[in-house]
Amino acid sequence: MFALERFRVIRTYLTEHHQAEVRSLSDLLNVSEVTVRRDLEKLEQDGFLIRTHGGAILSDGRSDSPWNPTEATDSEIASEEDDREEIGETAGRLVS
Repeated sequence: MFALERFRVIRTYLTEHHQAEVRSLSDLLNVSEVTVRRDLEKLEQDGFLIRTHGGAILSDGRSDSPWNPTEATDSEIASEEDDREEIGETAGRLVS
């Protein structure tokens, strides 16, 4: 799952539940807890949530960031996927 998709899922989850634990989000997203922590840090910087020990709570204010992960277009997601494929191919050539 790409970062923009994870951000969208986390934002939806927090909007519905108002709080979340890193472990629960890790299971929900099928990614490592380290990945969830990084995602939460980004969403905290955007003003969407407040980090807590072991999780996050929904912020009262909404983000004023011009970059809103919930509004990612299909072309942005596809572009990120193309970039990942290119990185993977390059890494594969370096390892061989």
